[in-house]
Amino acid sequence: MNDWVIPCNTNAYDVFGAFKELKRIDWKQSSNVEKGALVYIYVGAPVSAIKYKCRAVEVDKPEVTIDDSKFVLQGDAYVNYGRYMCLELLEEYPDTRFTKTLLIANGLSTIQGPSRVNDVLAEFL
Repeated sequence: MNDWVIPCNTNAYDVFGAFKELKRIDWKQSSNVEKGALVYIYVGAPVSAIKYKCRAVEVDKPEVTIDDSKFVLQGDAYVNYGRYMCLELLEEYPDTRFTKTLLIANGLSTIQGPSRVNDVLAEFL
């Protein structure tokens, strides 16, 4: 089973508020995440770091079942996406723990979209 790093654009979605209030959220699924996989959420600038470790508890959901609409800042990116996964929050990290620089130095190839966690990065995380 592959674990994943997925990016979050905080201009489009208030992931901080969502995880402060909810322990599970439905996330648009554009990769082949399997049920039970670890999913690390990379938050873009100004944080530029992995902030959250989650587990995919449901995958390939055709529609959202958790109402997090008050955290959607740009609806076009999140409404009627077509495929969702339910992520359960496991851990929140300080901004300085898994920075972009450290991630790239430890095996992360890209943060432009979903990225599989390779062996080097898995050991680091």
